Amino acid sequence: VAGKGPGAGTPQLPGIDEVIIIDRKVDLFSVLCSQFTYQALIDSVFGITNNSVADLGNATWAKEIFKDRKPEQGCQVRLAAEDAFFREIRDLHIDRLGPLLQEKAQAIQRTFAEKDTKKSSEMSEYVERFKTAQWLRGKLEIHINLAHDLRAVIQSEDYKKQLKLEDDITAQSSQSPLECIEDWIDDQRPFHETMRLLCLYSLVNNGIKGKQLDQIKRSVLQAYGYGHLLTLCNMERAGVLRYAQNKSTWSGVKRQFTLFPEDPEAGRCVSYAYSGYAPLSV
Repeated sequence: VAGKGPGAGTPQLPGIDEVIIIDRKVDLFSVLCSQFTYQALIDSVFGITNNSVADLGNATWAKEIFKDRKPEQGCQVRLAAEDAFFREIRDLHIDRLGPLLQEKAQAIQRTFAEKDTKKSSEMSEYVERFKTAQWLRGKLEIHINLAHDLRAVIQSEDYKKQLKLEDDITAQSSQSPLECIEDWIDDQRPFHETMRLLCLYSLVNNGIKGKQLDQIKRSVLQAYGYGHLLTLCNMERAGVLRYAQNKSTWSGVKRQFTLFPEDPEAGRCVSYAYSGYAPLSV
């Protein structure tokens, strides 16, 4: 708030004009379904903490790009909202990202190739474009490598099996996905992904039968350790893991709100972010 006395500064306008707050309980499904936008995949595969990719230490390309950094700085990539290039690509579907990055790379090469054809009177403007292209080339190298690593992950057999299981859950397949989830627990598959699918199954089916859920809880504690007892309690408290109550309303909600559009408009329907599922809260 600006002061009232002489020399008071100009009133500062708020950075946010409007805020829409949605109770997450209105749509718990969306946070448990796989997303395919660039930023969402980075978070899912590598993890994002404080606007930085958490750990790229095992990536050979990252070690090469960041070889001049101090050891304590690690191989982290800053993903800041003020980065104009990242803002442009972060919400793109992974299938649309590759062609755009290739287009950007070709544009940079054309800019560099112009340096021997410019007249003296054009050099001032060209130098600015050249500097921008140099800055963008460094960014582009990082994101091309990140996109390549993400593509390798989502094309792996394990990831395809995970998506198949997720599709079976949301389609309420007659072949119980719960048996597959139990096998995942016994095989000690990644805890986060296993619990995500278990909670998604619980929400879609309005809970899990008492004996089945009790057995699953015991299996989770035996497979992942009794330290996760509190995790299970917290999931129940949050309502994402529950005992069976009334009949599931998922099929009706799915149909009434068109959560799986049959013919979404390319690039305009939000379902592109989930490769088919249109979040209820959007």
